[in-house]
Amino acid sequence: MNIVYETSNILARGRLGVGDRRVLFVTFCPWIEEPSLLTEGFGERFLAREGIDAVHVVTAKNDWFQNDDTRECIEVIKEIASNYDLVVTYGSSMGGYGALNFGPILGARRIIAQIPQFSIWRGDVPHEERWINEAHKYPRICDHMKDPLPEGCRAYVLFDPYYKPDRRQVHKITEYKDVTLVKLPFIGHTGVDGEILKYIVMSVVAGDETDLAGAAYRAHRASKRQSGVYYFQIARLRPSLARETRLALLVRAGILDPGNFKIHHEVARELSSAGRHLEALYVLKVQTLIHPGKGALFSHIAQIHASLGDASAALENAETAVRLSPSTSWFQHHLASLLSAAGRNEEAMTAQEQAISLAPLNAAYQCQAGRIADALGNRAAAVVFARRATELAGDNFYNWHTYAHVAERADMIEVALSAAERALELAPDNRYCRSHVERLRVAVAESPGDHDLPA
Repeated sequence: MNIVYETSNILARGRLGVGDRRVLFVTFCPWIEEPSLLTEGFGERFLAREGIDAVHVVTAKNDWFQNDDTRECIEVIKEIASNYDLVVTYGSSMGGYGALNFGPILGARRIIAQIPQFSIWRGDVPHEERWINEAHKYPRICDHMKDPLPEGCRAYVLFDPYYKPDRRQVHKITEYKDVTLVKLPFIGHTGVDGEILKYIVMSVVAGDETDLAGAAYRAHRASKRQSGVYYFQIARLRPSLARETRLALLVRAGILDPGNFKIHHEVARELSSAGRHLEALYVLKVQTLIHPGKGALFSHIAQIHASLGDASAALENAETAVRLSPSTSWFQHHLASLLSAAGRNEEAMTAQEQAISLAPLNAAYQCQAGRIADALGNRAAAVVFARRATELAGDNFYNWHTYAHVAERADMIEVALSAAERALELAPDNRYCRSHVERLRVAVAESPGDHDLPA
């Protein structure tokens, strides 16, 4: 495997000259929990095994290829691609976006995009919540999704028509690009079975694309009941199912796909929500032996230990989750909560500030930072954090309730009263909130004036 292009932001490595020099695949990496330039390329092992020339693009961050080096990287790959008769771009999720976005620039005549996204930016997709942090961090630098596909370029878009977030994204894609839709029910955002992907890829390589979408659907339908992902997605996408039915579906999914940690993670979540915490712990601990590097498993173990009142075990596992997945904001947030409960508020604030740096638009993170700052005696910072939480989520009772309390403790009585009154509007039956408002009204009446709001 040779390095084709490399900077601190993006890397392209290629396995070239192994095929017949007729077909080149260019793959783009998906969104992953802990991105790294060392990440294996999408489809890398499969394409190598099939003897197909390929260039794999990976990014240092989940930046959706919106960095200063992407254009130059694509130009370098374009020069390589010019030596091939058929260029195919290929990717999933963020990588599906990359395949559609850069395929025409690379001269691709075929694009295979699994569960692709049209955009992360709210101006394009106001309904999209999954990529809000990335949209805030990464401005649009090289986005071509509103450009039509050139003549002779055919794109296959694989998606789950029952998974609403992806269905909406694909609908936006079809507004600008003439693509062939491959509808595969109950794959969710997990993706399709590897054998079906292999069938699609090899059909494109062989030039035999007769009714490819229909054939892929029929193959999916024939094999779905032997797929753990199928039962997993039914359990997730049908909230009206009884808990025992959902759990039975998840258990069957786990039997069919014993190595899929996401399925077993969901089994544990369902057991825990039913109060079967020890069984959930057993499932999760078995999975940590199989997947020792998955921070999500240790984070869930920490949550269960906290529910059982074992603060020491909860903290130990939360710290492991952060060590394994330091870029996951919720793990930092949960660790901060446990540290604060243990009276270790300085450490808690460090973790909470890290969570905020990773997800600055998360109101709950700002709110918790306000409570931790208040516990540290930093009243001005507490007010700023709590106020920011109300700005991000103005219809959340708890944010206004917290803002009222930290403002009161900072002797900002009029600000506290205004916040408490808003909290009462949101929870008019809350007796404590009502008594708090009445007490603050008395305090305002007796107060000579309010302190200024911190900048």
